[in-house]
Amino acid sequence: IDSNGSLARVLGKIEGRLKGIMVIMSVVWCVSGFLGLFTLLQANVVNFFYVLVCLLGFHTVMLVGWLALTLINRGQHSSNWFASFVSPSYLIRGKDDVTQAAVRLYERQLEHSGTRWYLGRFSHQLWLATLTGMLLAIIFLLIVRQYSFSWESTLLSDQALIGLTQVLGWLPSLVGFDVPTEAAIIQSRLVTDALPLSIARQWAGLLIGSLLMYGIVPRAIAWVFCALLFRSKKMRLDIKLPYYQKILNFWQRKVVDADDFNEAPAPIA
Repeated sequence: IDSNGSLARVLGKIEGRLKGIMVIMSVVWCVSGFLGLFTLLQANVVNFFYVLVCLLGFHTVMLVGWLALTLINRGQHSSNWFASFVSPSYLIRGKDDVTQAAVRLYERQLEHSGTRWYLGRFSHQLWLATLTGMLLAIIFLLIVRQYSFSWESTLLSDQALIGLTQVLGWLPSLVGFDVPTEAAIIQSRLVTDALPLSIARQWAGLLIGSLLMYGIVPRAIAWVFCALLFRSKKMRLDIKLPYYQKILNFWQRKVVDADDFNEAPAPIA
């Protein structure tokens, strides 16, 4: 049917533009994460828990919210609001039949149940780009600058912060990141000057480990989960339907009779 490949070219063009938009947005999000954390870590003495909340607070809330909505809306079709907001006609212009057929195909895909996993994968990809930019900024700043980490609290005691830090550092410690000792935690309270380098490295290891284990790894797992579900729930044609069987029978018709025709010689005048 598409012997000249025009429909395949239009579909490939739309797919390429979608991927290009995703790549550009991922780069922008990565750069914004890098610049945001670079701005946050301008002082030589930083409050560890304040920086950690700025890194992972909103991200954790959004990830938990996505997980809750996924469990609540399990098995339901995606809503049509996205299809009306992001129309495929914005990606390609053309009034010919081939372009209009390709646009209608993508509009049907947006209304399909697998679209929610496609959107989830894209959302997790942007979060991963942001967290990766933050991680690059942390590593870069820790290489070129010497930081001291402190903490302060009006309500929490030293023992409460020691317990909180040990709970927070349990998962990063499993993969080899440093966790501040009790003496280092007590010594870091209300610090206004430089700490010993060994204590600063412990806090730096916990910061990088927390960003990896509580930020990047859960998002990567969610991204893989959405990608697998989207692949399994892609819109497919049911070729057993009479409409498609008629097309197949017409275009795949084969001659099975033997070529045994003998033409009778015409009399010559």
